Amino acid sequence: MSDISLRELQERQPWRDTYSQAFKESRIPHKNFAHALTHLSKAAGQLSAIVDDGDHESPLAYFPKEDVEKFVADLVVCAIRMANTNPTGVIDLQKAVLDRIAQKAGVKL
Repeated sequence: MSDISLRELQERQPWRDTYSQAFKESRIPHKNFAHALTHLSKAAGQLSAIVDDGDHESPLAYFPKEDVEKFVADLVVCAIRMANTNPTGVIDLQKAVLDRIAQKAGVKL
């Protein structure tokens, strides 16, 4: 596996078209953005459930690496999809992340 930048991931992101006909025909301009946000929320919910289980039991027993990796990856994939389907124009996610790190952490990468 070769290294790939966030920008390259964004430019090459495949997306399966498994939407209903009603969804496809909808004229709501933010429907794809909202749908990606829904999936991001679902992944975040799965991670929250893992954390909650860890709060009540042995944390290491409730942090299954494969599940955590999968859901964290889903967060990134959904963020890329949201950046690509922003109704007011595509967001350069790599630039936005770097700008946000500089703003929040005071560090330019």
